[in-house]
Order: sequence, then C-alpha cells, then structure tokens
Amino acid sequence: MATGTLTSTTIAARYKSLLKLTGTANDVLAADDSAKIVEDGDGNDSVLSLSTTRVGIGNTAPTALLTVGAITTLLTDGTTAVTPEGMNVHITEASKYAMGIKNADVSGDGLIIQAGDASDDYALRVENYDSGNDLFVITGGGFVGSGTASPSVQFHVTSSSADKPQVLIEHTGNDNSSGILNFENTRGTTNNGADGDELGKINFKGRNDRNGGADPEAIVYSYMQSKIVDASDGSEDGKIEFYTMKAGTSTATLTINSGKTEATSGIYEKDGVLKENLLPNSGFGVWSNGSTENVTDLVTNGAFSSDTSGWTAVNATLSSVTGGQSGNCLQISRTASQGRAYQSMTTVVGKLYKWTVYIKKGDAAVGEINIGTSDNNNSYYGSGNLTDGSFTAYSGVFEATTTSTFITVTAEAGTATMFYDTISLYEITPGCIGNDTLAPDGWQKRGDDVNIWRQHNHSTYTKGGSFYSLKVTSTQSAWNVAYVPAVNTDQLQKYSGRQVTFGAWVHSTLGTPEVRLSIYDNAGETNSSSPAQDTWTWLEVTKTITANPTAVQFEIDKSGSTSETYYVSQPMLVFGSSIGEGNYTRPVNEIVNCEKSIGVFDNATISSDADYNLETQSNGKIPKGTRALYMRGNQVPAAQGNYFGITCEGEWQYLTYHPTGNTTDWQSRVIVEQSGAAPQINVQRNATIGSVYMNATAVELF
Repeated sequence: MATGTLTSTTIAARYKSLLKLTGTANDVLAADDSAKIVEDGDGNDSVLSLSTTRVGIGNTAPTALLTVGAITTLLTDGTTAVTPEGMNVHITEASKYAMGIKNADVSGDGLIIQAGDASDDYALRVENYDSGNDLFVITGGGFVGSGTASPSVQFHVTSSSADKPQVLIEHTGNDNSSGILNFENTRGTTNNGADGDELGKINFKGRNDRNGGADPEAIVYSYMQSKIVDASDGSEDGKIEFYTMKAGTSTATLTINSGKTEATSGIYEKDGVLKENLLPNSGFGVWSNGSTENVTDLVTNGAFSSDTSGWTAVNATLSSVTGGQSGNCLQISRTASQGRAYQSMTTVVGKLYKWTVYIKKGDAAVGEINIGTSDNNNSYYGSGNLTDGSFTAYSGVFEATTTSTFITVTAEAGTATMFYDTISLYEITPGCIGNDTLAPDGWQKRGDDVNIWRQHNHSTYTKGGSFYSLKVTSTQSAWNVAYVPAVNTDQLQKYSGRQVTFGAWVHSTLGTPEVRLSIYDNAGETNSSSPAQDTWTWLEVTKTITANPTAVQFEIDKSGSTSETYYVSQPMLVFGSSIGEGNYTRPVNEIVNCEKSIGVFDNATISSDADYNLETQSNGKIPKGTRALYMRGNQVPAAQGNYFGITCEGEWQYLTYHPTGNTTDWQSRVIVEQSGAAPQINVQRNATIGSVYMNATAVELF
C-alpha cells in the first residue's frame, strides 16, 4: 500500500499540465454558492467551476445545472427566480449572439422546447436585456404574443408605435396569381353549406403590372366567400361588417349581408358614394295639395266661458260676460288710457302660427288687435282701429322669430268697454287628411284611414339631414303612402327587369312598430323589416321588377292594423342592390312641379313696397329651402304708366309697365331672397296696384 496520498496538488507538482481544483489538500467539491474553480498545475484559474450538483462557466456560484455567465437576476415571470434544474446563459458583449444553434444537415431540426401546457407557462419568452420589455412569447396554451407577455388570442400583436404598422406582410415575387395572405376555414366539406360553398375565405393577392398592364400600380384586392346556412329553415345569415371608431364609439361603415332573400342582401355603406334619387320632393317640402292644419292651440282660456284666467290686465278690469260670439266673452273695461288684456305664449322660431280673434265694439270708441313679440307689440300684425258692431273674426298667419309671442286686445278712447271672444293661436302645418289620395307633390296616400302632415324641424321627429319629415297616423294595414310612377307604359319600362332599392329613415312611437317599406309590382310585393320603437331606424328593401310591369309602387305601409303614429325622413329610390344609411341625396336644384298652383296673392291690393314671406303667404305650401319659383300672375294698375315688379337683392326678377292702365298677365322664373331660413320676395310699384294675383306653378329647391 502506498504511504502517500495522491491529490491534485501532489500530482500537479510532478505533472504541471494536469488540472486541479482550488483549495487545499483533501478538499472535495463544495456547495453551489462556493463551487471549486478548475485550475491548471500552476494555479491559474479557468472559466470552469464545479459544485456538488452544478457546473458553471464564467460563474463561481452556478444557479442551474449549467450556468454560463454571471447570472444573478434572470427571472421567468418577473418575480420568480429561474429553476435550478435549468440552464442559464448570460453574455455581456454588444453586437454578439448570446447563443447559437445550428444543425449543419439541411434536413435536420434546430431546437425543440417542451414546457407546461397552462396559459401562464412559457415555452418561449424573449425580453430585452433588463427585462423591461417583453419582445416575444409563446405560452404553454399555444398563444403567441408579440410586444405582450399576455396574449389573449391565438396571435396577439401589441405596439405603441405611431408611424409603423403593427403587422407588415410583404410579397416580393412577380407571380400575380400567388396569394400574399390567405385566411381560410379548413373544417372540411361537411361545414361548407347546403350548396357546397366555402364557409369562409379571405384571399389577398398582389399585382405588379407596371410593364404595360391595365393596372400600372401595385393593387391589393380581396376575395371573400361567406355563407352560414341554418339547417332548420334554410336561412342564410352570413355577414361581413367593417367598423370605424370616432369619439370612442364604433360605427358599422360598411356591411355586406348575404341575407335569406334579395330584399335583405346587399352592401350597406355609410357616408359612401351618393346615388341618384329617383323620388321627387323627397324632403317633403312642397305641399300644393295640402290644407292648413292646426296642430296645437297655445292660448289659455280663449273662450272665456266662466272667467278671464290666463289673461293679464293693463289699465283695465277684465270680466267674463254673456252675449259672446259663442257663450261668454271677454269684456275689457278701461280704467285709464288704453285699457288692454294680453297673454304670452311659447313659440318656436321658424314655425308657422295662425291666430284668430273675434271683436265687437262696446262703449269704447275703437278696439285694436296686436300680435307681436311683447305686450301691445304689432311686429306680426296690427289691426289698427276696429269698430265692428257685431262679432267679427280677424285672423292671420306669421312665422315666429322669437320664442315668446303676445296677443294683445285693447279698449281705446271712449267711455269704457270692448268685447273679444274665441281667441286662438295655433301652430299650423300643411297636411292632407281628407278621404282622397292627396299628398305632398309627387306622392299619393290612401283615403281617409291615413292622415299625413309636414313635420317642421324638430329635435326628435325630424332626422338630421333634412329640415322636414313626414308625419303619418294610420290604422290601415294595406299601403298608406306611396310614390306611384306614371302608369304610361314608357315610364314603367324604365323599371322593367331592373333591380331597385327603396330606403328611408323611419321613427315610430308604437310599442311594437308595424310600419315598413315595400316595393310592389304586378308580380308581388317585397317588404322591409320594421323599425325599433322611438328611435330613427334606416330601413331598406330591394326587389327586381318583373319584365314589362303593368304597375310599380314604392310604398310606406303597415304589417298590421294597430293605430300607429310614425315619421318618415329622407326616402330614397335607386337602381341597384343597396343604398346604405347616410347616403341620402336629393337632386341639386330639384324642380318640383306643383300638382296645383300655390297662391301667393289672391286679389290683393298692394299700396307700398314691401317684403313678403312666401312660406307665410302660402300657408306653408312653399317651403324653407326654396331657391326660385316659376310664377304666373296679373294685376290692375291704378292708372296708365304705373309699374309693378319683383326684385331680389336689388335686381329685377320681373317688371311690367302699364302703358294703357289695363290688366297685365305675366309669367316668369323668380329667384327668391332668403330671410333667415324663410324665402321671400320684394314687391315694388309706383302707385297702388289692385287685383293682384300671383301663383307658383313649380318650386325650385336648393
């Protein structure tokens, strides 16, 4: 037996080239945090260290089975140190690979990583050097994240760059038929639908036809098929929607809907390319057929049936007395100069109002009626002195210019009293409520089971994009309001065999709305859906008209017979399969030919130059937004040599000179002035002109 002990020291003393471990004689491998360094025989340290369980390269305290570099802070999830059973690699050189893996065989694999299958396990995690930014991860659940450590979908890209795309896919080949990017559903033919169509596919292709091709620039286009068939009823529900975001709200700007029927299919585009509207008077402005319809009486206690409540006295006492125009009436007993009574009502700027007052002379010498914007103001109407010995009605129409309107009735000089009765102030609007087919020009309605009115601009019952809407009340289940093209064969032929789409905004107050849009021809009818309650809903219906039709109607009708009040705005009719909300248009400078002439003056006497509000003069039949009128008229001069004319901003629109003093007939296109939103004309003459008649035969709109 040898008498000495062989150690790294004693061996190295004889054989200098042998390696040894640091430490003294008989040392053994130490714990991980004090691993032994491998030295050569001269005591020079190498980069290799050994412990009882681990190996370190460039690290005297290896933290894993193999530790490369001075790793002290490498973490897997930001809080937990790496497992000691793994391998740590730490490199501190710039522009160098931290680790490289190469399989020199062209068919060999590079690297396989196996990890836990939970979503919070990482098969791969790439960070920048100080773990401040996750660059790329693959989770145990199979989700891939770029720029995020917590991908929520199969492939999740996160970026805060303002000038770079999150994903850029570039195809540099010259093959025009190759796909740059394909998205396909590969579930198999059993899910492809009843007729074998693909369930889903988006294929983006690139073209580079710079060398003389039809498309000289790079073009990106898409191809998509989508059909989902309900086996229970065969309905198709496939849909593609494109959304945009504004002010935190997403809006469907383009929808491609397969639909079960042609009526529900097509492209619905918001604020897209405008198409020609085939409907006349689609803003519901011109109402030559309309009558003046009362909406609401704003006067409180205008009948004075038992008292004078609602009225304010000035220099007078007020009494309800018998002997009125109908029952009791108001007696004004003057106590000082100009005794009067007045009442103030809330009005809407721009709306039309009709007032009526009955007056009878009492002991006072005269009475007076003033309608205006304050007590005893006559900015809308001033009667001057009235001395009617029996109850006589006075009335007029005005357009409100303020939110308060006053009616003032007076007892002027004399011993004391004047009598007034049946005082009213109604908002008025053109309407068609008779048992006939009269409607706005270019439209028709069904008889007395449907009533229609023009709805003035309103926060709820007019839709932005048009000043007026159509108000309808009906219990009729058949069609109510319809635009009917001319029945002449040549007019109907323009629709023969063509696809048309009819759309409109509709607002119904019924709990379960029944109103809808319909297209009818002699082969049948196609209907839209009904709107949601108490909100504007864009409705649309598409139909291919039968060949050689004998009838075509575009209808606003009902699916049931429940009493319903609804509003219609911006109806539009186009050739093609779709319109889309927001695409409403009306022909620029549209001319609406009046079905009846609209009276502006009817045997009037004009004694001074004045401006005339055409909407007021026509009781609303001539609308706001009128650009010009096609007019005819006549008048009788006071004497030979008188003239009569109409000006617009100082320019003569029409002028007639009377060389003989006889009646002059005339017709002319008259451009109108705009006073606020109201159209008006200025009449000028050099003497009182009598028997003035003036009628509009067509209205030109902006």
